[in-house]
Amino acid sequence: MSDTANFVIKEPIWKDRSVGLAVRDVKEHNLVRIAYKEKSGKQTYPYLYYVSGETLKKKPTGNSGGTLVYFMPIAEMQIRL
Repeated sequence: MSDTANFVIKEPIWKDRSVGLAVRDVKEHNLVRIAYKEKSGKQTYPYLYYVSGETLKKKPTGNSGGTLVYFMPIAEMQIRL
């Protein structure tokens, strides 16, 4: 994938089980890793996820820490191993 962005998310948005991906960084192909770990050290979302830029552009946007983001539900992303 030539035009690919890599995102590492520290913690998902728990209330709707989604992640916020900065609009300015989204590319044609987007890989997302959720680095959050439980107190036990277990990674809650241990997979690498894929979402196309086309799909993201259809998602709602909002402000997160002063950055415009697309809100992408984790369950709607494709798992990549």
